[in-house]
Amino acid sequence: FTANLGLAGTLTVTGNVGIGTTSPLATLAVTGTSTINPFVVSSSSGSSLFTIAPTGSTTISNLGTGIVQSSNGSLFISNQLGNASTSALTVGGLSYLSNTSITGTLTVSATTTLGSATTTINGVTYYWPSTQSVGIKILQNDGSGNLSWVADQTGGGGTLSGGVKGYVMVWASSTGATTGTMLDNVTVAGVNATSSSYSFNIQAGANINPFNVASSSGTSYLSVATNGSTTLSSLVSGIVRSTSAGALYNGLVSNADILNGTIDLTTKVTGILPVANGGTGANTLTAFNLLVGNGTGAVSTITPGTIFQVLRSAGSSANPIYSDIGSLITAGSNIAVTGTSTIGVSTTPTV
Repeated sequence: FTANLGLAGTLTVTGNVGIGTTSPLATLAVTGTSTINPFVVSSSSGSSLFTIAPTGSTTISNLGTGIVQSSNGSLFISNQLGNASTSALTVGGLSYLSNTSITGTLTVSATTTLGSATTTINGVTYYWPSTQSVGIKILQNDGSGNLSWVADQTGGGGTLSGGVKGYVMVWASSTGATTGTMLDNVTVAGVNATSSSYSFNIQAGANINPFNVASSSGTSYLSVATNGSTTLSSLVSGIVRSTSAGALYNGLVSNADILNGTIDLTTKVTGILPVANGGTGANTLTAFNLLVGNGTGAVSTITPGTIFQVLRSAGSSANPIYSDIGSLITAGSNIAVTGTSTIGVSTTPTV
């Protein structure tokens, strides 16, 4: 039809019917224009109830009854029974879903009631308890998805009470916690100590050694006993070592060296022995030089004088010096000579 169509009775059409198009591709094809809505459903008073705009947007306005209704353009589900054969959707003041598969995101802003005690989330199935808990309880999973109400603090979390301030909590069993022996009051820490004036303090218990270092197999390497004695066992390398009997040595000086009072300085001592430890503080000394003390520093030396010079003092604050003997003897009125000795007076010494 290319003009307005008025119909007072029944119209039977074979084939597709087009409105706004001469080439309908469906049983009823409605084509609008850029300014005219292609489809409008109105009430008897002319109020638009359902409109499809030229852009394809759909508007449902003020649907007062039916399963799907709207208010100011927003959709909601009314208090009607959905699919009666499967009860796929039942909606009232509360929202109920049963035997319904939902894809995408489901947002619920009101109270939600689940009719089944089984919930599958991300492929994991949980079986919920059938009654509310009595008192303050938490849900516990048994590892198979069975949820049950249990007393708080048995699975972690919750509020603890009855502990000792400043001490670390430990699990005394699989169902209960207690105060441990580790002290940590933020400022200092300790083990089995009621207080501490050190950064870390280890205090022995009754018949229990306060400290032990052991190998991965449990062999004790370092042990501090309750009386304070320390034992090193079978340390075969390092600066400080011990024999199998627990005797200490430093890897250079052996027990035999200590016991017999002799230490071979050639093989047992390395480096320069300082004056404070009984050495000279020097690693070499010039032949025929004389050694002179230098306080706590390395000893100094004096170069030998020439022939017939003698060493004389230069006072308490200077090193001795060599001088000619002739400059040191002043003759008086008499020089006594006994025996057969001869004294020569000349520039060449005579003996």
